[in-house]
Amino acid sequence: GKPFIVRADKNSVELVSKGFGTESVEKNKTKPLKKQRVDKKREVLEKTIKTLPAKIDKKTVKISGKTRIQKNVKKKVNNKKDIDYYIYYAVKAEKHKKYSEAITLYQKALEIEQDNYRLLNEIAYLLIKTGNYEDAIGYAKRALQVKSDYVQAMINLSVALQKIGKIRAAIDVLNSALKWDPYNVKVKYNLAILYERSGELKKAEKIFYTLSSHGNVKAIIGLGRIKEKEGRYAEALSFYNKALSREDLGEDLKKWLRNRIFALKQTLQ
Repeated sequence: GKPFIVRADKNSVELVSKGFGTESVEKNKTKPLKKQRVDKKREVLEKTIKTLPAKIDKKTVKISGKTRIQKNVKKKVNNKKDIDYYIYYAVKAEKHKKYSEAITLYQKALEIEQDNYRLLNEIAYLLIKTGNYEDAIGYAKRALQVKSDYVQAMINLSVALQKIGKIRAAIDVLNSALKWDPYNVKVKYNLAILYERSGELKKAEKIFYTLSSHGNVKAIIGLGRIKEKEGRYAEALSFYNKALSREDLGEDLKKWLRNRIFALKQTLQ
């Protein structure tokens, strides 16, 4: 199983309604800026985008939030409408998987509100998506410096840490997150995954059982993996069959389950 990566939460920054998603973009469309302002800002944005690299790398994005790209933009911005503008176009870029553009635009918004922990977490999320794990750790930590109980940033921090092999540190972060939000399903699931990867199967199994009792199909599959690793193939087969009977599975997951079920049946013959 893959750990969840968490974007900015639904109760997001004041200037958008529900996070940095499609609904926020649509809402902003109902409150357009004056045409002159839009044209001026579009011109600045187009100059920015022309300087973007085809693929983002660690030399482009720095933990400080400053980039060579940003130095090409001379215009100074310092008000709420400017943040609206940068986030609006960042969301559009992200929607089209233009992550380097989105990161740069979120960073421009961050220059205006440097302590905006939700923006910091959103950048951390995108850096994980682009494989820039060290930089993601920096942004997630900055978000937590601003808001120490921000569970969304803790989740992303733990994901980035485990991506660079620091599984024990990632586990510690998630256990801290549970103290703030003991019922958070994403925290529990990620923690179970990390316990499984570190060989602490009993701890993983306990969490998976709790989640599966609420119908979490990924937790049911997790229990199957645990049983298979313990050599309890008949029990693993039962969990995999239970998961496969669910209608809310993607085709890739169905294919994986069918392969495991076939392999276990062969083993049990």
